[in-house]
Amino acid sequence: MAAPLVITGFGFGLVVAPMVDLILAGVPVPDAGSGSGLLSTAQQVGMALGYALVGVVFFAVLASGSGLGTDAVLPSLHRQLAVAGVPPPGQSRILARFRACVRERSAATDPTRAPAVCRLPPAPGPPVVRQALARAGLQANAHNFARTFAVVLGYAAGLLVLVGLGMLALPRRMRHRDLDAEQIASQRPEVRAQ
Repeated sequence: MAAPLVITGFGFGLVVAPMVDLILAGVPVPDAGSGSGLLSTAQQVGMALGYALVGVVFFAVLASGSGLGTDAVLPSLHRQLAVAGVPPPGQSRILARFRACVRERSAATDPTRAPAVCRLPPAPGPPVVRQALARAGLQANAHNFARTFAVVLGYAAGLLVLVGLGMLALPRRMRHRDLDAEQIASQRPEVRAQ
């Protein structure tokens, strides 16, 4: 994690400080405090909305793509059930219930509470069947999580590219301002006379 964090810190240093200077350079001196406060508020609200949006997108993609993780582990689970001696009709019922359990668990809003389809009595057969189902469930969830993370990371990278292109539209140079002279000029004449 050290290299990505160093790159991120370097990027923020190159972008954030100049952006703050650029934004506040256009604010009149008497309104500098208000402008700075408004900028900080906008940054905080933007970060909160960004985190919320990433969470919404993440869980929507996780719920909609849960079948992909199940599809990835079903062949192996099917073989394990056959080796355990589960007859084909029983295999079909177990696999259908497994698919429903993974789908409901991926769409659940409370991760501490198992969906109803997952709380049904254990599948008939030897304990090896229950162990195979538990392992397959973990593998399907890991597959779904990794895939969802990659998709959301791709969206974030695309958004960063758009922001980077938007940065090209910013002014090339900031105009220099003598803030002390502006402050003296903005004071009322009777204050300057004293």
